[in-house]
Amino acid sequence: MISVPKHMLEDPPEQAGDREGRGAGVASAAAAAAWEAVAALPLVRSTASFFAATRAADPSASQDVMVLTAPPQTAPGPGDRLRLELRRAPRGQLAARPEIGALTAEAFLLTVEAPGGLPVGSIRVQQYVSQKGAPRTPAQLVDLLSKPGREELLGMYSEDTAEFTVPVAAAAGDEGLELRHVAGLALPTA
Repeated sequence: MISVPKHMLEDPPEQAGDREGRGAGVASAAAAAAWEAVAALPLVRSTASFFAATRAADPSASQDVMVLTAPPQTAPGPGDRLRLELRRAPRGQLAARPEIGALTAEAFLLTVEAPGGLPVGSIRVQQYVSQKGAPRTPAQLVDLLSKPGREELLGMYSEDTAEFTVPVAAAAGDEGLELRHVAGLALPTA
């Protein structure tokens, strides 16, 4: 008969990275839900639309994927503002993706990148919308930006990166991101 010491049958002691590894599925599910809530905000959808439209309206410009992320910051509280960033990524890196085939002139590609460079969710085909959420073409959005007094906005949206903020709702029913989603964003601290 072989005798096996008791300590060999017990679970090994937890190592430093074990908790993070086991909770990764939960953390990624929470991150996906939080970033989905951010991407669904009307302000984010319209800002991404204007950002994408400035290049889409120019036939000589390459069509890119819009990447939504958050720069390092302290987690905002109720009534504060969450800082976000949109940047352009070459579409050529994603040529084999099925979403490319679903793309029309009335839409652009948007993806979310969590802090640390981790992709969250899939690349989505996003319809161009105005600030009020009405469907628009890229040319219509650029025309809105070309009106007198909006030169600064047109310049911001024409760059490779655009920074903007969205409100964090102070109470249920308020406009902005619900506070419960802020923790799921796993924001890097400044």
